[in-house]
Amino acid sequence: MVDPTSASNHVMRIIKTAGAQTWAGTTIGTATGFATALPFTATDTKMNLRLWSPAAGKVVRLKVEDASDGTRTCETDVTTTVAGGWDTLTFDFAFHVTGTPALNLAWTYDKASIFYDFGTVGAQDTVYFNRHEH
Repeated sequence: MVDPTSASNHVMRIIKTAGAQTWAGTTIGTATGFATALPFTATDTKMNLRLWSPAAGKVVRLKVEDASDGTRTCETDVTTTVAGGWDTLTFDFAFHVTGTPALNLAWTYDKASIFYDFGTVGAQDTVYFNRHEH
């Protein structure tokens, strides 16, 4: 998909359709996971995501998991701060969502899902994202 602000840049698009469940999201990667697991360490628990959002103040949840064991997950939330533009969101998995498993460095995390406006019924929102190196 073409970046909404730069035709020379390609990005991924997510549409949270009107009436979608509050927990509706988009899984990225393949059914068997990423080719390479996410390289979390004791001192590197963060993941950056560049997101174009139509509104500020929206909760974005990022969930990482083991593609071969759906019980091995970790989830964390960030709130958008830019409306109608790009924002670099930093997800720190050291601070997991209450009621979800904590980051376990002995587990493999090779799958990720993004949940835009988590906790709210879908309103036909379109967002764009790409991974941001840090």
